[in-house]
Amino acid sequence: MATLFWKVFLLFAGILPAVRGRSQRMNVVGNRLNFMFGRNRIVSVRGENEDEMRQQLMQSEARLTGGMLRELLLAKFGREYDLRLTRRRDSLGKKKIYLQIMWKFLGQKSFPMTEEEYVMQLDSVADKVNSWGAAEEVMDGIEACDRRPKVDTAGGVAIMIPLDTVDADVV
Repeated sequence: MATLFWKVFLLFAGILPAVRGRSQRMNVVGNRLNFMFGRNRIVSVRGENEDEMRQQLMQSEARLTGGMLRELLLAKFGREYDLRLTRRRDSLGKKKIYLQIMWKFLGQKSFPMTEEEYVMQLDSVADKVNSWGAAEEVMDGIEACDRRPKVDTAGGVAIMIPLDTVDADVV
């Protein structure tokens, strides 16, 4: 799960070349994170554990961007799904903020946006998530998804990722 985070982070940090079709691997060995591109080791990060290394990178100037969200969705699901932020009440009646991964995707005939509009939508979602300080929670939620958005007999079914660090009453 965390491997996907590192792959997307290194891609947008400029360390990993954005080349498709080649084998890309990451592994954590002891106190070292190795990112492999083909057979050549590109980067190795040292730390006590993977969480510490991730924490150091998240505290750096790197922020979640629309491009990172797009690559994360593409790597996880193989499609560029639409993302929305929504405020709803949970089963106990408490207001919560959710990130929805919608069932429509870029390239689908019925997708309601152009590619430019899609990029702007992802950028605005990323900006809002960054302003709330929930970037890591969003990445963890996407990585932890074990199902895909779909259309079934009841209509479209989005994946709902709760953003617990965000106070829905303040937003």
